[in-house]
Amino acid sequence: MSGTSLDGLDIGYYELWWDEDGRFQFRQIDAVTVDYPAILHRSLKAVTSKSQVDSATFTLMNRRWSQFAAEEVERFLKRQEHTEQKPDFVASHGHTFFHLPSLACDDNLAATFQLGTGAFIAKKLNCPVIYDLRQDEIAGGREGAPIAPYLDLLLTNPAIDHPVIYLNLGGISNFTIVENNDGKMTQKATDCGPANKLIDLGMEKHFGQPFDEDGEVARNGTLDAEFLVEMKSDPFFAADFPKSTGPEYFNWKWVVGKMNERALHPRDIIHTLAMLTVLSIRDAVLKMSTGDNRGKMYVSGGGARNSFLLEKLNESLPEIDVVKSDQIGVKSDDKETLLIAALGFVRLTEPESFPEDVIPRLGSLAW
Repeated sequence: MSGTSLDGLDIGYYELWWDEDGRFQFRQIDAVTVDYPAILHRSLKAVTSKSQVDSATFTLMNRRWSQFAAEEVERFLKRQEHTEQKPDFVASHGHTFFHLPSLACDDNLAATFQLGTGAFIAKKLNCPVIYDLRQDEIAGGREGAPIAPYLDLLLTNPAIDHPVIYLNLGGISNFTIVENNDGKMTQKATDCGPANKLIDLGMEKHFGQPFDEDGEVARNGTLDAEFLVEMKSDPFFAADFPKSTGPEYFNWKWVVGKMNERALHPRDIIHTLAMLTVLSIRDAVLKMSTGDNRGKMYVSGGGARNSFLLEKLNESLPEIDVVKSDQIGVKSDDKETLLIAALGFVRLTEPESFPEDVIPRLGSLAW
């Protein structure tokens, strides 16, 4: 899979099974992130999350990304010591080209598109490929994002006493709250707002760096209260939960508009953007919870490497222990590849313990 951060193609290799109690189990064999070649990276950056792209460019990018993914998956498998047995299946998320939540459409119809045709991988590896997962989400009347809640439900022990929160800090922040309601596992999920995306854009513009290493720039900055208030006054943050968004909405043009020509020190911009991430998550958690705010928050995604964000989340949610998802055996950098693998596994195995009204069977099949 590949996200809007364009930091590469994430590939994971897993052993998946249902135990005797019908619970999901997994073992990670290997996982890597493959950097995009410079030419492909520039091409993707020029079209990803852009509202206007000509048809020829779009069509060709879909072909190029599909071919690149197929070749890299084949190369990845050839590097393994266990190449005697080909994988039972491959699940491919693709690369998010454009995401349009219902809030951004006059007719309230959500839409999304991921580059990546499963046939390229299926032909290359001669095995079934599950792909186009988010289109089934849209067709089911949902937003197409986030889809991580389905994995979060699979990972949660049904004997929990307090809510468990799974937070993803990617370009956009989103979380799942899983609760035990009289013996029945339930989940609620939402996007919260921008996470790494705006911080990364600010770092690139002002410091020539792709991201804020361990949050050091933010840690040495100062909060600009007026800038923060202006950003939090955006209608997105007042909209009802659950909701969905993306870099099509939260981008550098949005940041500049909220600055209102104020001259801010670059460190203070990064600090204030980081606090927007923290406070939008805090507000969403408090509004989405059922009153019991105790428990654990397991953080994954690139933002889990930003200790400033984790420190501020712990301060903002004092009754919740905010830790990396590594504590439950899910590597914070690799959770999304596990998610895609798990959704493919559910699609193929049809588990009785998780009927379709709990976890829908997502994706098309190429063979």
